[in-house]
Formats: sequence, structure tokens, C-alpha cells
Amino acid sequence: MTAEEQHLSVVLRETTACDANRIAAAEMQIANASDQPGFALALLACVSRAPKSSADSGAADDVSVPAAAALHNFVRARWPHRLVHGEREPIRAAILRSLLVAPTSGPVTRLLAETFRIVITADVTKQKCWPDLLPALCAAMRESDLMLGKEQSPVRTANALVAVHTLLKPYKYFQNPTLAKEAAPPELEAIVKALLEPLLGMLGVLASGTLAAAAAEAGGTATGGVAGGVAGDMTTAQNGVPTPPVKNEKKQAENDALLHTLLKCFHHTIAAYMPHALVPSLRHWLEVLVKLLERSPSFFNATSGQTKTTTPRRKAAKRAIQCLISLVTRHRRHVDKALPTLCGHATHLAGVLSGQRLVSSLDDPPCPIASRTAAACFDLLARVAETAPGFKLLAPNFGRLLEQAIFPALRASAEDEHDWETDEEEYLRRNLPNDFGDDQLTVTSGFNEELYAPRQSACNLLALLADRGSGGGAGALDDSTSSGKDKRSRKNSKAGGKVKKNKNDTPGDVALVFLDRFPPPGDGNAPLDGTGASAYYGVLLAYGALSTWLAKHKNETSSTIVTLARRRVFPALSRNGAVSDVASAMLRANACWCVGELCVTDHVPATEAHVELLDCLTCQTGVEHPALRSAAASAIASALHNSCWPTDWTPLLTAAAAAAAPVAGDADSDTNASRLRAIRLIAVAAETAPEHCGAPATATALAAALARACASATPSPPNTFPPIVETALEALNAVVEASTECVESYEEEGDDTSISVPHRSPNHKPPHQHLVALVPHCCDALRRAWLPSAWGLDAWPASSGDSGDGMADDADAGGKPVPCAMGDCSRLLTKALRWCPDLRSTHQINLAELVVAHAELLVEWDAFAEEEDESGLCAITAVAEAFTRGVLPSHAVSASLNAHAKFVAESIDGAPNAVACARACRASHAILGLASKVAPTSAATVSLIGEAATSRLRSLESCDLPLARPLALAVAACVARSAGTGRLDFAPDTIAEWARAASRALARDDGDFVQSELRVVAVAALRALAGGAANDSEARAGVVECALRAVIGLRDIDGAAGMDKADDDSGDSDDSHEDVSDDDDNEDDEDDDEDDENGNGTEDDEETEQQFLARYAAEAQRMAQTEVEDPDAGEVDDAEDGEEISTDGVQMGPPGSEATALLGWLSSAASASDLGALAATLQAQPIAGLERVGDLQSVLSSMAYDGANQRTSFPTPGAASPSNSQGGIDFGGLRL
Repeated sequence: MTAEEQHLSVVLRETTACDANRIAAAEMQIANASDQPGFALALLACVSRAPKSSADSGAADDVSVPAAAALHNFVRARWPHRLVHGEREPIRAAILRSLLVAPTSGPVTRLLAETFRIVITADVTKQKCWPDLLPALCAAMRESDLMLGKEQSPVRTANALVAVHTLLKPYKYFQNPTLAKEAAPPELEAIVKALLEPLLGMLGVLASGTLAAAAAEAGGTATGGVAGGVAGDMTTAQNGVPTPPVKNEKKQAENDALLHTLLKCFHHTIAAYMPHALVPSLRHWLEVLVKLLERSPSFFNATSGQTKTTTPRRKAAKRAIQCLISLVTRHRRHVDKALPTLCGHATHLAGVLSGQRLVSSLDDPPCPIASRTAAACFDLLARVAETAPGFKLLAPNFGRLLEQAIFPALRASAEDEHDWETDEEEYLRRNLPNDFGDDQLTVTSGFNEELYAPRQSACNLLALLADRGSGGGAGALDDSTSSGKDKRSRKNSKAGGKVKKNKNDTPGDVALVFLDRFPPPGDGNAPLDGTGASAYYGVLLAYGALSTWLAKHKNETSSTIVTLARRRVFPALSRNGAVSDVASAMLRANACWCVGELCVTDHVPATEAHVELLDCLTCQTGVEHPALRSAAASAIASALHNSCWPTDWTPLLTAAAAAAAPVAGDADSDTNASRLRAIRLIAVAAETAPEHCGAPATATALAAALARACASATPSPPNTFPPIVETALEALNAVVEASTECVESYEEEGDDTSISVPHRSPNHKPPHQHLVALVPHCCDALRRAWLPSAWGLDAWPASSGDSGDGMADDADAGGKPVPCAMGDCSRLLTKALRWCPDLRSTHQINLAELVVAHAELLVEWDAFAEEEDESGLCAITAVAEAFTRGVLPSHAVSASLNAHAKFVAESIDGAPNAVACARACRASHAILGLASKVAPTSAATVSLIGEAATSRLRSLESCDLPLARPLALAVAACVARSAGTGRLDFAPDTIAEWARAASRALARDDGDFVQSELRVVAVAALRALAGGAANDSEARAGVVECALRAVIGLRDIDGAAGMDKADDDSGDSDDSHEDVSDDDDNEDDEDDDEDDENGNGTEDDEETEQQFLARYAAEAQRMAQTEVEDPDAGEVDDAEDGEEISTDGVQMGPPGSEATALLGWLSSAASASDLGALAATLQAQPIAGLERVGDLQSVLSSMAYDGANQRTSFPTPGAASPSNSQGGIDFGGLRL
């Protein structure tokens, strides 16, 4: 070892030290050395010191593992473009060599394989510049230890297979998704021909050895060779050199691991493509897969002491099933003849594994691989059933499949009881996947990704077979009676007699008949014992899985579903359904889930269902078993989503509020999943039925409960909110919105003339008392998170060591608050500001302090740029409205103004798209108007927002973009509020660009501007003219054009106001008749839609595989051809509300004063060159009625206000301009 390598070894050992400073220093040295030539090769030299076996492990591991990790980081960061010139080929060859000779297991091999994958992706898959890789791998495979003997070659066969597997990994996905039918890449064809074809002999040897070992462990003998392999205690390698027989379990486990790796290679090869080079040998691969599937039940019979040695074998069985899934899905024509055998073996294996799970105990639990393998068997059957031939294959044996495999997988076991008591969330996720926002089986399909849980896969298969067999084709139940009927039916059919169709001939009907075998608990029946409870546990899951089929095919009459619910499901909700308390609670939870699933049928008895579910939500058992309460809350939410509503909402909402309340003395109350679901239930109820949850008494009580939940669970700053607080804030917002909708509906119906819905304008009546009553609860939810006084502090401590003098004994605040759930918090603060009735109430609820705290957090909040959450902007607008109404003190506005202005400016400058920027521009008018009230100078606010708006405006590719309009209005608001005398702070080129953008917007969207926007634009243009911001005639002509368009727009609005009023009066009666006819048309359209839905659900409408591939290829082509969109090029209509903007701080005269001021400037200050440039501008961009400069005097004079009774004529070019000495409001030197 060279001196450099010795030094590098020392530094690598330092990276595993216990001292953080030593680790940082060593990492810095490695980073500096990575730029030197030969660094990667030195790392590989250190990796080569890895121990060859576990007996040799020791100090070498301290170097080899960190060296392999450093090499991986180096390659990931630098390959291939940041390498030292000339080192690419030596490094990749050395990586391959190190991987081939590394230990067969351990972190070094895994790190080298991942490093090799990075090199493969760049040099083989993408650039195709490693031509000698395949010859090197072929040579390594021929010279590996299992071919020549362990003592003769340092190359490990296991590592060579790992290299082949890594090489094939990229090809498990389509390389060119834009093609509907893509042939296998030439590189994959070459890999298959060079590597997989020669490995067929090894496949037979390994598979035969595995099957022989499994047979010997089971007490039998192997039934023969596989794919040319020789069964027995002596196997022959590919090149004819004999290898010693496997005499110990460890050696057999290594061989099983080799088989597993080889199957992974095959799986990645056929996952997306079918290489032509593989087709001739596909029959041999399929034989091995089928044989492994057939003998797989014996792989899982090992005792707990043999689990470690049999794990590779079990993994090989699972991988074999995954290979079969890919073959059935992508290359079914190659396996059609084997489908009957596959289905039989998969059914048997799933039944065996499900049976083992049922008899397992906590002392000997089933291995996780067994669960995954059982789920894969059900997924394989679902892939087969997805096609019409596959369904016809499974349907006649559905009764046996249900009884032997599906239903045992649904039954309860000891493992379920353990999960129920130890991990509530994991239990619900794996067994009752129906919580909104969680993983849930919403789509029944044979093409679902692996569901991993056998129970979910079994439910999916049951639902799929029931749905596909709804038209008939399944055999009756496998019993003696049905068999006799089948024989008689066939005899009658041959005799030409009429055969009466059995009503239970579909898989769904067969399943219902099968499930009727098991008696329900309660209602006169004795409590179920362990076996009965386990069986009925599966019955309830099966009913839930069949809910979609029931909704589609049993909804013609409600009697079937009502009877099913009352006789089979509701009895399981009784409190003593089983002998064991745990089993009884689990049955009730399953019944709750089943009720929630059956609600999609629209025929579940709503009153009875909600009574039973509420009992599960509120009973003492729910306190002892939180999973029961969670299942009940989820079921009620599902029922509400499906319009299964209770007749009386008060008990439901009262129970939900009680379940959401914190439990005294429970340390885990803040993380209790049942509380979370109860709070979500309130949110669901408020969203689905606002007329009930938004009623005054109900909403106030719910808001109070949710505010208490927030306050009790809010941690001390700077800790972030736990999920319980975030969920409660979301639910509180839902209740508040429901109250708003309720009040609005009252106003529309005219039930209460005193109701007034608060709008942004301060001229409306005070808010309704119902909404006012919610304001204290909105503030209670925020106070503990934002105000130090809620923790007994005078101010937040500057650091964790400074706790302040006024801290109470129970407070442990360690710093200032951090932005958490700012969207929901901002929405609550907005409602409080809009609904607070007076200044006295503001002081009582600490609203002013909350506004200041919110402003400080807004500066640190970056969710607007990431999520386009406009709630912060709405809160700023609400602050301005509240101050205008007199409910917010000036000191609070002054303290928060700078933060609000900074947030608005940053939002304008950094908004991710056009609509977000437009929303920020809209809020800028409110903050500018507010600044003019509390800070008469307001120069800093105007400058801050003006710079952000002008910067974003200059960055636009074109002034014709929709975003140019809100940006031009924001700049106009800043210019209009600039100093009344003297020059403007805006550069001349900025004013010219603004005037051009404003003119384009006025010409394009003339009818979309409101009066206040036009007046602000006109005043801003006049300010620019008077302030000398436009320093040449062309720029001044652009500003005059902008002012002219704004003035003429004001004239059009005034003229259209009277006409619109007359049209509205005359059109009321016509609208009423049109509404009636429109309703009739809508009803006809709905009837037509229903007819289409009922009449077109044939199998012919199903999408074929070719159509699916063509559709996705077209979508991939569209995405590939789509250029990167300009974020500023989007529409901004969603940001425009059509309301007037704030004009506070803008000096404006009476109507017509803008026209008078413009006329005065043209008469007294415009030069001949200005008029010439204006004439050219009007000729290039004509304005209706102002095509000639000579028309200006008559048009502007007609719009002038009454005080301007003196008119002057325009000077001729080159003549002196007379002065205008009229009196009026000062527009920056222009006398009106």
C-alpha cells in the first residue's frame, strides 16, 4: 500500500469517529482530495481490503465500508462529466472488478452494486459507450468460483449475478414511452443473448437443488429435474465441471440466494419487454417458475429455527410469482397454455399461507415474506381475471377459490389481535383501508400495483370477480346439491328441454350464499366463540368488498341491501358479539367499516346506521379500544360523503365534539388517532351539510370544542404543531365556512332581514350576530400559538436560555413561534377581522396583538411561493378593512405595516405563476391605501411595492400577457401615491414601460376595468407627466395615450351605468321565464345522461391493452413535445374579483377632473414634438373617436367637470403655448 493510500485509510477511519468535529474535518479532507487525479482508484484500493469472510472481519471493515461509501458519493456527484480526463475507463473497469471479488454479502457489496448502477445508467443505458462490458461479464461468469471451484478463482458467482442484475435494472421500464409498441432495445437483446441464455444451465441446477432440498426437509423426494437440471445430491455446473453436493443448510441458503438473484434478472428482463433472444428459452423459464410455484407451499413449512436459512428460498418463490404476474400482464400469449396450472397452484399456495396465518400464534408468528407471497398470489389471480379468457377460467371454480383461499385470508388471526392492541394506525391501514386521505382500495382492478397485504389483495380479487361476473358465467357453490343440479341441467340441455337459469349463478351471488353459512352475533344468538368470531370477521370484510358490486347490480330494489344490513351487519355492532372483549371490539370495528362501504349503495337505513355507529363512537369500549372509535368515525364520514345523513344531527355532532375533546390524564391524547378522526368527522360534516353544522347553536358549540382542542394541544414555541392541532384548525375553518354559507342562505331566502354578510366594502351593515359569536373561538385557537401572554410571558425569549422574567411555572417556551399551518391560521384571522363588531371587542379578544404576531410570521412564511396559498394576502386585505371600519387600533396597523408590505412585495416578485402574482398585486392596493392612512409619508411602502411590481413587469416577455394588467395597476397605484410636487422616484424607462403595458391592457380589456382602477391609472399618468418622469416626446406620447384611454374608459362606464340599470329592470321578468325553461332543459339533460349511463355499460366499452398503450404513448409524446411554459404566461381571471380597489392616498378631483387636467397639459405644456409624437401614436394605436389630434379638444372638453368653463385651443406646431391658470386640485403641478 502506498503512502497516499495509507493516509487515505487513516482519514476514512476518522469518518467513523464518535466526535463530530473529527468527522467534519475528515470529510473536508476527502472533499479536497476528490479533485486530485487517482482519488477514485485509491478508494477502490481501500475497498479491496474488505474481509473475504466473516472470520476475517476486523480492522479492515473500518476502511472498506467508508471507502465504499465515499466512492459511491464520488461517482454520484461526478460521473461522467466531472471526472479527471482519462480516468473514466480505468475507474469503471476497477469498479466492476471490485464488485466481482467483494464479499458475497454485506454493506461493501451493496454499495459497490449501487455505484455500478450509476455507471451503468450513464455509460450503457444513455450513452452506450462501454462496448467491452458484456465480454468482461461473460468471462467473469465463466471464471467464477462455482464454475471452477472456490479455491481457484477470486471471482464470486453471486457477485457476477449481482452485476448482471444491476445491468438489467434500467430495462424494467420502457425506454421510450412515446411509442405505443416499443421493441426491446438492442442492448437488452445483446445482454439476453450473451448472459441469460448461457445461464439456463445454472437455472436448472439451482432450481433442482432448491426443490430437492425442500423435498428432503419435507420428508419426501424430488419429483424430477427442472429445465434440464439433475435432481439429487450431485449437480453439474454449466461447463460440465461437477460441484460438491449441498451438505449443510448454510450452503443451501447461498444457492437459494443465487436462484433468487437469477430470477430477479429474468423479472427485470420481461417486466416491460419481451426480447426476441429470450423467446426460444422462455418455455424453460416458465417450467422453472411453475415448478417453484407448485412446490412453494413446502418452502413455508420450516420451523422458527430454520427461518434464517429458508428466507432466500421463500424470496425466490415470491419473485417467481412476480415474474408470472409480469408474464400474464405483458406477455399473456406466451403463457396462455399454462394459465390453468398457474391458477391452480396460486390458489393452493394462497390457501396454504392463509391457513398457516390462522393457526399461527404470537410465539410463532408468520414471516412477512409469507404475507407478501400470499398477496402476490391473489394479485396474480386478479391479473388473470382481468381478461375475459382468464375470468372464464376462474369462474367455474370460484366457489372453491372463495372457500379455500379468499375467505381464509379474510378471517381474523392472533396477529390481528396483537396489531389491534399495539398499533392502531397500522391495524387500520392494513385491514380497514377506508380513511379519507389514507391509502384506500377505491378502484377494483386487476392491474393494481402490489397491495402487499393479503387481506387487501383478497378483497380486491373478490370484488373484481363479482363485478366481472355480474352478467353470469360462474358456477354455483361446490356442494352436492349444486353438483346434482348441474348434472340435471346438462341432461336437460342435451335433451333439448328448457333450462331454468339458477339465480345464484354469478360470483357475487355465490359469495352471498357462502357467507350466509356463518351466523351473526347478537339478537338472540349466543356470543361467538373464537372460531365463530374469526369467521364473521371475514364475513364483514367480504360484505364491504362486495359493496361496489351491490351498488351496481343489486340497487334495482333496496330490499336486498336493507335486509343484508339489518340481518347480517347491524347485529355485529352489538356490544357482546363475541366471548372475548377484544374479539367483540374487532367485530364492531369491522361492522363499522362495512357500513361505511355499503353506504355507496344509497340503500343503507340511515337512521339505524347512525344510531349504531354513534354508539360505537361514544361507548366506553371505544375509550378502551381507540381503533373502534377510529373505525366508527371513519364510517360516519364515509356515510356523510355518500349522502347517508341522520335525521337529527345534534347527537352526531355532540358525540364528535366529545370524542375530539382531550382526555384528562392521557399523555398520548395529542397523538390519539381516534381524536384525529373525530375531528376530521366534524370537518366532513361541515363540508357535506353546512346547513346543519352552520346553524347558530351547533356551529358555536363546535367552534368552542375545536378551539379548546387547538389550545390544549398547542406546544410551546418554537415547537411545531402536532397533527391534532393542524386537523382541528382545518375543521374549525370548515365550521366557520359552513356558518358563512348558512348566513348567506338566510339572506337569499329573506328569513332574517337583519342579516348582513360581511363584504370587503365597509359600507355594509355590521356582521350577523351568529358570525360575531364565532370570533372569540377563532382567536382562542390562535392565541396560545402566537401570543406570549398566553404562556405567562411579557415577551418571547430571544433564545432557549432566555426564558423571560414573567414566565409562569407551567410554561416552557424556549423561543419565538415559527410559521405553522399558516394557511388555516390566516383564514381564521381573516374571519375574525371581518366579523369583529367594534374596538372594544378587539381589545377583549387580543385581536390587535394577533395581527402583529401574524405579520411577523408572514415574513418567514414561504408557502405562498410554494403552494400559492393566498390566505396571507386575504388577511392583509382584512386588516385594511378592519382599520377602515374602526375596529383595529392604529398602533397595531403601524406595527404590522412594514411586515405586510414586505410580504406583498416578495409575493409580487417571487410568485410562482401569473395568477399568484396577480393576487399579490390585488392585495397591494389595500396595503398602499392603509399606508396612506397610518403613515402620511408612506414613501417606504410605495417604494418597496413599486420596485417589486416594476421589476416583475420588466421581466415579462410581452406587454400583451394577461399578467401585465395587474402589474400595471400596481405600478399605477404607486405612481399615483407618489409626492405631489417634484420629480418622481421612478426611472424614465420604467415609466415608459409601465405606460406601454397599461395602454395595451386598456386597449385589450377595456370593459373589464372598474371605475377606481381607471381613475388610478389616469391620475398616475398625470403624475408622470407633471413629475417629468418621461424625458422625451415619444415617452410622453405613450403616457398621454395611457391617460386618454383611462379617461375615455371612465366616460364609457358613466354612460353605460344608466343603460344597465334600465336593462336590468326590464329583464327581470324575462329572466324568470328563461329560468323555468332552463330548468326543464337541465332536467331533460339529466335524464339523457342517466339513460346513457344505464345503457352503455357494456364490456365492449372496456379499454383494451392496445388502446391503453396507445393512449399513454400519445400522452408521453405530448409531454415530451411540450416546451417549458413561461410562469408569467398564465391566465389571471381567478385573481380578479370585479370589486373596486382602494383609492386612499390618491388625490382625485370630481368626475371629469382627469379630462380637464389632461386638456390643460396639452394646452399649456405640450410642445410641438410632443403633439407630433402623440399624433403618430394615435395613428399606430387608434382610439375610437380620437383618430386625429384635432379631436382631442372636443372630446376632452365634453368630459371636463363643470368648474372648468374656460377652454383653450391647441397651439399649432412651432407656436408658443399659452398658459392655463385655472384653479382646482393640484395634480403635481397640473391645475385642474
